[in-house]
Amino acid sequence: MYTDQAQGGAQAIEDGICLAALLPLGTTPEEVEERLAIYESQRYERSHRIQEFTRLSGKDVVEGEEELDVWRFTAYNVGHDEWHSSQAALQKHLTNARPDTKWRNPVSFGPAPGPRQPLGFPLGSREVSQIREHTEETMSTLTLRFKTSRTFLQTLLPPGFSFASPATICEATMLVNTLDGMTWLGGGGYNIFWLELHGIKYTKRDGEEMYGSFLPVLFEDCADPIVTGRDDLGLPKLYSAIDVTHEGDSAAVKISWRGTEFGRLSFSGFSSEEPQSTNATPSTPAEMGQFAWRYVPAVGQPGKADAEYPVFISNGDPSKVGRDPEVRHARHAEFHIEPKDWKSLPTLHNVARVLAEIPNYGVVSAKHVRSKGADDLLRACRVE
Repeated sequence: MYTDQAQGGAQAIEDGICLAALLPLGTTPEEVEERLAIYESQRYERSHRIQEFTRLSGKDVVEGEEELDVWRFTAYNVGHDEWHSSQAALQKHLTNARPDTKWRNPVSFGPAPGPRQPLGFPLGSREVSQIREHTEETMSTLTLRFKTSRTFLQTLLPPGFSFASPATICEATMLVNTLDGMTWLGGGGYNIFWLELHGIKYTKRDGEEMYGSFLPVLFEDCADPIVTGRDDLGLPKLYSAIDVTHEGDSAAVKISWRGTEFGRLSFSGFSSEEPQSTNATPSTPAEMGQFAWRYVPAVGQPGKADAEYPVFISNGDPSKVGRDPEVRHARHAEFHIEPKDWKSLPTLHNVARVLAEIPNYGVVSAKHVRSKGADDLLRACRVE
């Protein structure tokens, strides 16, 4: 370094700031070597470029030789904050060291917390532990399984999907799930309502067949699980207000959007005894899990997709999710979906119209299940 810019001392100070940022209190001996490698990558180019600038500024001007661009040198010299730069470099290193890191927009702020990445960055393990000590993740699920028309529901299936049975009658389920004590939501919860089509077969390009149920749509009353579910899992999630009430041996569900109610479910006569059902349809192959269709539209290209493919979520481990279930069966249950026009339901009228047209040929079963634990669906995968 030439002495006329005082950059020898300035760069030494920046070196110290960089080391302070990369080696904070709590750094283990095993981490020192990789942190010093980050230090070298942070400081090498900048210190050498400033060294070159000082040599250009300190030499006599010779006609035909390169001259120092004073404005460029000054901007490079003072337009840098080593503390912020080194902290960002360390954060990037810690993030890349975890292969399971989940990213989603906006990416400018680093990996986003969510149900499959509840701790966030930097790790808030102490806060998460405190939440878990005082709350427990729980699920309360209302299910209404009914007979319906295969010929109608098959119009909802994407390419590659079909019903395993050629029978004109099939089964579908409407489910309402209330989650509470969610660690990733700081101990809060939310409600879900979705439609599940049973007896679905997916035929892969190589001819292999997979069996499961299909989820054409899910409504949730909280923005965060909608965003994370779309991005992380590719699930077709939409927003609606979902009001769930339990009173004695009955329960009621109202589904609405900005005050416009378009769906209702009711359950009554709950008891621990399972009633005899005479409405069951012929059996189909055992369902291995749940299918969905991921669709990501291409920006500025109407009708085109950046990505579209099937997603599969295999059945979960009952010992980890749905522990200690308390099951009550309903003696009576019904649902009603109302089609709405564009004015009263501007963003959901297309979905409500189709749901309202689904035939109901009789309830097969209805129940309420309370259990412990919640499913993060980390096993969700792209089929092909």
